[in-house]
Amino acid sequence: MAFHDAASRMSTCVYLQTSGLSVTQATLVAFNSAVGSTVSLVGYYPSQSGWQAFAVIMLVVAITAMAQQSALISTSCQLGAGTFDELCQPLPIWSSRVTVASFLVYYWGCLGFYAQFVEVFLADQLCHLLCQRGSSWLCQSEHRLGLLVFLLLAVVSWPPQLSGTAAVFINNMNFLVKWVVIVTAVAKGLYTVISVDAERDYVAWAPSGFVRIACLLMSSYANTGIMPQIAADVDKSQQERAANLCPVIAVSLQLLVYFVVAYSAYFALGDAITADVFATYNKIYPGYMTTILQGAMALLTFLSSPLLIIPLKAQIYGLLSPRSDGEAADLSQAPSSLQGGLTLSLAFTGAIAPCIVGPQAFTNFLFFLACTCGNWLNFFLPAMVVLYCQVLSPSYKGGKSLATFLCCWLFFLGGLGLIDAGFQILESLEKDSGAARVPLATSCAEWGKASALMVA
Repeated sequence: MAFHDAASRMSTCVYLQTSGLSVTQATLVAFNSAVGSTVSLVGYYPSQSGWQAFAVIMLVVAITAMAQQSALISTSCQLGAGTFDELCQPLPIWSSRVTVASFLVYYWGCLGFYAQFVEVFLADQLCHLLCQRGSSWLCQSEHRLGLLVFLLLAVVSWPPQLSGTAAVFINNMNFLVKWVVIVTAVAKGLYTVISVDAERDYVAWAPSGFVRIACLLMSSYANTGIMPQIAADVDKSQQERAANLCPVIAVSLQLLVYFVVAYSAYFALGDAITADVFATYNKIYPGYMTTILQGAMALLTFLSSPLLIIPLKAQIYGLLSPRSDGEAADLSQAPSSLQGGLTLSLAFTGAIAPCIVGPQAFTNFLFFLACTCGNWLNFFLPAMVVLYCQVLSPSYKGGKSLATFLCCWLFFLGGLGLIDAGFQILESLEKDSGAARVPLATSCAEWGKASALMVA
C-alpha cells in the first residue's frame, strides 16, 4: 500500500502481509494434489494385487501416509522450510542434493504427464471435430497442439503461491471438477455392473503384486512434494493444527474416494480392465458418461498443473536466491520477470516434451522416474527427515518411539519398493514398445475423408 504526502512530496510504501491458508484450505490443497490422474488408474490396481488384498494394502498405506505427512508438515514449520532444499538442511549434504534433484525431475515429469493427458484428449476429441469440419490447422502437428496446451498451463499456473484469490479459485474449481470425475466414475461402474449381463473374472489375492501396488498407492498417498509448500503457505497461527488435522482429513477422504472408485470400476470390468480405466470403458462400454469422464479428467489434470508448477518455481527460486538469514525464500517477493520466466519455461518444456518423444516414450520415462526419484521422495526422504529432525534431534519434544517406528517402517517399505522397481525396469526393457504412433496429421486426414464420404 502506498502513501503520498503532497506537502512534503514524499511517498512511503507499506507492505501488508496477507494471511495464509486456513486448515480447511490446506486440507483442500493436499487432497487436490494427491487425487489427480490416479483416479483414472486406481481401478486397475485390484486386478494386480487381488480385490481382497487391495483393501488391506490401501488401509496400511493410508495410515502410513497420515503419519508421514504430519511429520513433514511439522518439521517444515519447525525449520521454517518452504522448499525441499530448506527442509533438508539438517540432513547430510548428499541427501539434500539427491532430494532436490529428484524433486525437480520427478515433478517436471509429472507435469509433462498432465500436459500429455490434456493433449491426448484434445487430439481425440477436439481435433476429431475440427478435421471433420475442415478447420484442421491446429491438428496438422502435435507441436501446434502442444503450444496451445503450453499457453493454457502458463495462464493457470501464473500465481506465485497456493494462497491468494486466483490460486484459491483455481483450487476450488479443481475440487469441483474432481468430484464430477469421481461421481461419474462411480455411476458408470455401478450402471455397468447392474445393467450389463456379462461374464467377469476376478482375482482375490495376487501376492506378486502386493509391493508394486503399495508403492503405486504410496506415490499418491504420500504427496510428499507439496508438503513443504503447504507448510510455508499455511497461516502461522494454524501451523500446529494443520500438521495434526490436514493429513488425517485429506488422506481419509482420499481413502474413501479410492475405495469406491477402484471397486466400482473393477467389479464392472473384471480382469478385462487395463491401466487406463476410462479408455477401457470407452472401448467396451462407450457412452455419454465415458465422454464426461474423459473430458472432465482432462480438465482435472489441467487445473492440477499449478500444484506441480508452483512448488517447482518455489524450489528453483530458492536455489537461485538462497537466504543468508535462515528464512525461507518467498517466491511472491521474486521479481515479476523471474516469476514469469520460470512459469513460461516450465509450462513450455512440460507441454512440448511429450509431443517430441511421443506419449508411449514419455510414459516409460515417467515410469522410470517413479521407480527411482519417486521412491526416494516417498519413502527414503521422509524416513531421513524423521530420523535427523525427530529421532536424533534433542530439541524434538514429541514421541521418540513413534518417530523411530515410522522411520524404520519407511526404510523397510522403501527397500522393498526399490527391489521391486528393479524388476519392473527389467520387465519394461524386455517388453515390446508397441507399434509406432500414427501422426496427428494422418489421423486428421482420415477423419476429414470419412466426413466427406458421409456427406457424399
